[in-house]
Amino acid sequence: MKRLLTISLLALLAACGAKESESPEQKNILENLTYLVDTVVVDPGEELIDLKYGIIKSDISRDQKYLYHLQPSSSVFSVIDLDQLKLISQQTLAKEGPNAVPDFPQTLKVLNENELFIHGFRITGVYNLDGEKLRDLKISIDGYEDTEKVSEYSISYALTPSFKYQKLYSLPVNDSTRVTSLAVGSLVDLKGKVIALPEFEPLSKFSLIYREGNSYSGANTGSIVLNVEEGRTIIHSNATNSLYIYLPETDSLAFKSYQFDLVPNSKKVPVTNDLTSMEEFRRVAKETSEDISFGKIFKDEKTNQYYRFASIVKSKSSEEEETKSDVYLFAFDPDLNLIGEKSLPSLRSQPSDPFFKDGKLWSYVNVEDELGFAVFTFDF
Repeated sequence: MKRLLTISLLALLAACGAKESESPEQKNILENLTYLVDTVVVDPGEELIDLKYGIIKSDISRDQKYLYHLQPSSSVFSVIDLDQLKLISQQTLAKEGPNAVPDFPQTLKVLNENELFIHGFRITGVYNLDGEKLRDLKISIDGYEDTEKVSEYSISYALTPSFKYQKLYSLPVNDSTRVTSLAVGSLVDLKGKVIALPEFEPLSKFSLIYREGNSYSGANTGSIVLNVEEGRTIIHSNATNSLYIYLPETDSLAFKSYQFDLVPNSKKVPVTNDLTSMEEFRRVAKETSEDISFGKIFKDEKTNQYYRFASIVKSKSSEEEETKSDVYLFAFDPDLNLIGEKSLPSLRSQPSDPFFKDGKLWSYVNVEDELGFAVFTFDF
């Protein structure tokens, strides 16, 4: 492991909190944060780990020892030992026949030490690590209730399982309004219901459209994503700091919003998303993408706390200048109450695909076309 950088951040005093606490003053746990960053590189042996799409279709084993990576276009499946930092197996999964995996899968999720859930538009199934399909899942809107406001094809969008409660979660949309809902289904009988997310309806304005004749241009700078845990599911967006929490045990949905001190609480909502020219489309897409952008929420199992990055693109003096961002970190307690926020002036962009392992934050980096990670050691 090569030590590349040691950074000491300035102290920041901030009053944080999403709801009242028993203490008269809530503390900012990130106030005195310092950290070290190491870069590590995975040894691929005689094989090649294709990083054309980074590690966007990957998942970590529950013991945090293995990274399972599926290259979306080639269906090459790699298993990486994160303790030894080496590739331990690699194979190309079937694209045809009874064991076929989907083209460009939406979801890859580790179920246990022997099984994977892989979902795409045409194919969804449970597979073993040898690529054999153990269960074929046919998701249909006919099995769901309250579907009047969602489009049929979208019932399985972002489909992700939770095996403790045998649930399936997805984010169906309405083609006309572009409003996203939450679908909660059963992994046993593939039946379920659609639940409205009214506080997120304004986010449909970030689904930008420009049509000219038969040509179509689209962009979504306010995507809604799922963070599925065994005990709950968190629904959040890169356009806002607010979020929904669904609890399967009580079949209940709660909304939480926050008042951040360091950054805006959300992107500015476009006046319209039906744009009348390509020039206008590009301008609005650029403005909304360079506005505040919130990353995915991720959990440190060691402390039972959550973290989330955010960034704002800095203005450039010329198009040739490298794009840089102001980066921020936010911390939340186990109940997702805000407990800390911090500016990270030494970072130029949000860490990519961050996850915690053994109390340290790992983030994907491409090191001369080799799979690498920046490993952050936090000191509070």
